[in-house]
Amino acid sequence: MNEWIIKPSYKLDLACFCNLFTEDQLMIDRHQDAYGKFIDRMRIRPDFFDFAKSLQQQGILIGGATASLLSLTDEDSFVISRICEILDSVALRPLVLDYLDENGLSSEAPKIIETILPVLSDMLHFIHESGFLAYWIDECQPLIQQKCDLFSKQAAAYPVVSKVNQLLGFKSVNADQVSLFLCSLSAPYGIGLKNAFISDIRWQFKITAAVAVHELIHPPFSRLRIKEITEILWEDDFLKEAKSRLPVSSGYHLPEQFVEENLVEGTHIFLSEEMGIEENPLKYLIEHDHASHVLSVILYDALKQGYRDRTATIEETINLLMSEGKLIPGHIRSSYMNIYKKAGLQDMVPFQSKTGG
Repeated sequence: MNEWIIKPSYKLDLACFCNLFTEDQLMIDRHQDAYGKFIDRMRIRPDFFDFAKSLQQQGILIGGATASLLSLTDEDSFVISRICEILDSVALRPLVLDYLDENGLSSEAPKIIETILPVLSDMLHFIHESGFLAYWIDECQPLIQQKCDLFSKQAAAYPVVSKVNQLLGFKSVNADQVSLFLCSLSAPYGIGLKNAFISDIRWQFKITAAVAVHELIHPPFSRLRIKEITEILWEDDFLKEAKSRLPVSSGYHLPEQFVEENLVEGTHIFLSEEMGIEENPLKYLIEHDHASHVLSVILYDALKQGYRDRTATIEETINLLMSEGKLIPGHIRSSYMNIYKKAGLQDMVPFQSKTGG
């Protein structure tokens, strides 16, 4: 059975466009055509630039946040009032509140509803009415549909839903299929949604499959438990040093977000190797995200050694590593370096700090 539903989405590409208001060079470099066509119009609203940059400084990427909110409804027409209904309608507020609660943001709900949702709606209306719909239909949609058709033929070889559920030890994906929304403006980011995700058309399907595996793993278990683990591990200087190498725009603003990303990446890279997507995981973890995934290396190595076969879930695998002293404060650096030494790759490690034990 093909575990993929692959389709375009105007509203999600519209949301991804919002990232250009951050003026992040990563976005501009990858989307020079759209940026060049719309920048003069965008300059009419300097408040949108300030808003997007302020969210980014808080570790929130505006495109991903907007896409996540828009995905709470099935609406995907070209009618902007209907697209923005989730942001504007009081009747749909329970959906927003549930989403915020699931993501540990319930205490911030009043502020988000009163100050952020109206601006997001205003921004989407502005982009839509600035000619983005015609641009998307004429220049983006044909390329997206070509990729959808191509990817649909390739997808059966990558049963990501069953593989992720099996490795995590519970039904993380509450569906038999995952929806892939192909967009033209999401790069360099993959964006996880509920039982779905966004990927950019510029990537080959093999890369998109890796993005799917990664996003479907989030979170690998209860975020409450991840926060508890973070409180223990955050005593380790080597781990804190790893986080310091990431720019604020990475989106991992809080320690628990950074630890979750590390645990997801370790699980993801193991599964990607098993599925033939990633050929050199240890090299990848050095070169990716400023070599910040130090916990990922330890988890990946444990999975390679069969730790998951000794436990019922990936959470129990983490607990086992902690109980054995391989994932505790003061020992993370030595565990990490020993893995690279064992693989003969210690010279690849771009830092040789002695902090963290």
